[in-house]
Amino acid sequence: MTSEFILCAQRWGLTVRIRKTKGMAVGQPTSVDPVQLGGDSRIDMVDGFRYLGSVLSADGTVDADLAARLAQASRLFGVLRYPIFQCVHLSVHTKRLVYRAIVLPALLYGAETWPIKAGHIRRLNTVLSLSVFSEIVVSIAE
Repeated sequence: MTSEFILCAQRWGLTVRIRKTKGMAVGQPTSVDPVQLGGDSRIDMVDGFRYLGSVLSADGTVDADLAARLAQASRLFGVLRYPIFQCVHLSVHTKRLVYRAIVLPALLYGAETWPIKAGHIRRLNTVLSLSVFSEIVVSIAE
């Protein structure tokens, strides 16, 4: 099947780089053996990887993606805290626009496809309430 994939890719003018190619079996035990292609070539199996900014995991859950999104949003909020959110020269309206344009999209990108659970909602609400609380404290300080 793998050679069929390589031949199909070649028909479309694509090149498959075997050394860079990884495989992931969703819903399978993590100890899946590498796919042997003949000779020394093989495709190693991984438990998860990042694709287009989302973290895909072999167990099919969004836990790893949610954790990565929460970390990214927290980093962005932290980076923007002093130059934007605590700047006395910017209006609260401008700060809200920056928050909605940068922090929220980083946190919620792809969320419409997540099979969300109650624990995920609690984690999201915690981060959102902390950042909104910080925004309120900053606006009161002005």
